[in-house]
Order: sequence, then structure tokens, then C-alpha cells
Amino acid sequence: MDYQFDVSDFKAYLKDKNPKYRVEGLTFWKTTIPLPIDLFNKIFDDSGIILSEYINHLTAAIIVFTEREVFEELFLISVDQLPSKDLINKKSLVIKWLEDLFENNKSYQHFMLNVSEALSLESISIDPEGITKALCHEGRKYSRLAYPKPLKVYVAEFPLAVSICTKNTDMFGNIIADRYSIYRSGFSDALAIIFNALIDFKLICNNHETIVQRINLNIDNPGNNEYKLEKTQDGSLWEPNYTKNHLVKINVEHPFIKTLPPQDTKHITDILYFLSEFEDSQFSDSQRKVLENMRQEVSKSLWIEYD
Repeated sequence: MDYQFDVSDFKAYLKDKNPKYRVEGLTFWKTTIPLPIDLFNKIFDDSGIILSEYINHLTAAIIVFTEREVFEELFLISVDQLPSKDLINKKSLVIKWLEDLFENNKSYQHFMLNVSEALSLESISIDPEGITKALCHEGRKYSRLAYPKPLKVYVAEFPLAVSICTKNTDMFGNIIADRYSIYRSGFSDALAIIFNALIDFKLICNNHETIVQRINLNIDNPGNNEYKLEKTQDGSLWEPNYTKNHLVKINVEHPFIKTLPPQDTKHITDILYFLSEFEDSQFSDSQRKVLENMRQEVSKSLWIEYD
């Protein structure tokens, strides 16, 4: 399947990876762990910022493992214990050390820029202060920092950094949990899986952008508006079936449908049928994306209103 880098396709990508990852109402389920859909959407919306933080952490790990002997002698802390808040009182010294290191060893700059380019982050900058902040984070250690196979070629240029990504690759879930002040059992692991998948998804899409063209409404009424009451794939109120014979799925679990008076059912299903047929009839992927996003946002708003 060809994906575009938007939140709708990210949900579809996760579901393709594991059918137990799903949207139900206002909740995204990572198997048995529920995350509020607004939190899931927020993480995706903030992906540029979060991925920039990830690059800072990955660069920090590359540097400290490569420069282990000098680092441990200067700052009296084992690299295996990083990141650590024990460095907070030495922040200014770490920043100065990194500034000198970037000035004298261009390989670290090249690493950051190569990873940034692979993740299509054009605005990344060499930021010793940001890398120092990453090193001062208190949580899981760099042995649990994940990097996907497409980035391995860049990491392999630093053979002394072999201790990265050697254990459970769940470090960044803790960082995201701290970012949004989320401290509930199981959330960190779920966030780590979502974030690791987000890196893979970003690499797959390569930040592909399409031009959204003007939408023209042109629907032929076949005279037989078929619909089926069943759960939709993304939790929306309605969803095109995308089969040879057009059929709209209407989410029987959506509270708007549950509170609908029987006499209004025909009118509503007709409206949803035509919206669904219109979405199904679009030849432009970008126009389908506009309608898909609209459908999800309307469905979420109606869920909140009628729940």
C-alpha cells in the first residue's frame, strides 16, 4: 500500500502492521492499552518536534559512546548510565565540550545532517545545548534507544556505539510521556511502540507531499443506496467500502447512530451514502485525503456531542 504522511494513513499503517491496533470512538487501542485519540493525533501533529528531539538523543548516544574514555574522565559518570539528571549541574561544561567536538570532528555534524535528511527534517540544526538537554534526561538508557534499519548505515560509521539499541527498544516512550506529563501504567510502552512505528512510517513516506486540487461535485445516483451497519476500520461514523459495488459502512457503535430516531435513519443513511460515494469516486489521492480527514474530524466531533 502507498502511504502519505498524514495521521489517517498512519492509523492505517499501524492497523496493517497489527490488526489489534485500532481506533474505536475517541480511543486508539494499542492492543489492550487505550490512548485518547486526541493524544495520538497530538503526537503525530508534533512529530517534527519529537523527531528532532530523537535526533538529538541519537546523536548524543553516538557521541558519548564513541568518546567514552574522554567523557567519563571529564564528567565522572558512566556512559552506560546516560541519559541522566546527574549531568544537570555540569550543563555548561557539557555544552562547551560538545561545541569543541563539533568544531573539531565533522563526522558528528555529518551524522546529524544525514539522519535529518533521511527523516526529511529540513530545519534541523547542530545544537549542542539541545543535545546536552537530551543527555540530562532522567529515564531509560541509550541501550534501549531504537533506530530502524535504514538509519543503520549511518550508525555503523561509529563502531564504538554498538551499545545503542541492544535491549528493549522502549526508551523514547518515557520521553514522550514526560513531554505530555502522562504517568499511567502501560502508557510508556504503548507510546514507545507508536513512536518507533512513526519513525518507520516517516522513512516509508519520505515526507511525500501532493498538491490538493479543487474538488468538483459530480455524483450519479444509482437508485439503490446500499449501506451496512458494522464497525468501520478507523472508527469513523461512515466509511466507503471501496469495492466493485459501492457500499457505505455505517458505524453501528457510533453514539450518533445509537441516538438516531428510527424515522430519521433513511435520510441520514442517504446523506452518508452520497458522501461516501463522492469520496470513493475521487481519482486524486490528495482529494481523497481531504475527504478522509474531514470524515474523521466530523465523526469525532459527533461522537463527543452525542456520547
